[in-house]
Amino acid sequence: MKKILTSLALVMILTGCSQDAPLTKTNNTVEQKALDKKDVFNSLDDYFEEIGNEDMTVSKPNFIIEDKVLNIKFNIKFNIKYPDKVEKKMKNTKQAIFYQIEVKKDSANLDKYIKEGKSTFYENDLNVIPKQNDAYVYEIKIPLLKKPSLEGKSHLLNGENYALVFLNEKKEEKNVLFMMNTGLNI
Repeated sequence: MKKILTSLALVMILTGCSQDAPLTKTNNTVEQKALDKKDVFNSLDDYFEEIGNEDMTVSKPNFIIEDKVLNIKFNIKFNIKYPDKVEKKMKNTKQAIFYQIEVKKDSANLDKYIKEGKSTFYENDLNVIPKQNDAYVYEIKIPLLKKPSLEGKSHLLNGENYALVFLNEKKEEKNVLFMMNTGLNI
């Protein structure tokens, strides 16, 4: 009987010491952090409908052409009322999230300047994207196929010709925001 109790106590001690929760590093100390299952998402597919609604604002993008590169810069801020709703989901998504700029299909012959009518894919990792005044600073650089004419330049700098696209880990389009000329929820 004493051996059974000792064995049972040993099993309880060993199973009580298992680590089910992930470890995170904080201020040079390791602490065990158990995330609630409802706070961890596998993919953007789990909540993509929430992107671009009233929970976030996107500043009016700034378009600049330098040599043969179109630079597009804008800020995304998560609203004051529910700042963690979408932001927290994006930060706690296991699979990668991407974004890119696409040329709208009916745009003024921009395909002669932008290869395939799209920018490259950028990873939307909110832990890495710079933050300034509570807003994430997005910067996209699109190489141009050739130096634009004056007319081409005016089309390239017109935000009405573009859409901001969020994509899941398979690089499938999930949200397309047509607000590159005005911003969103400003």
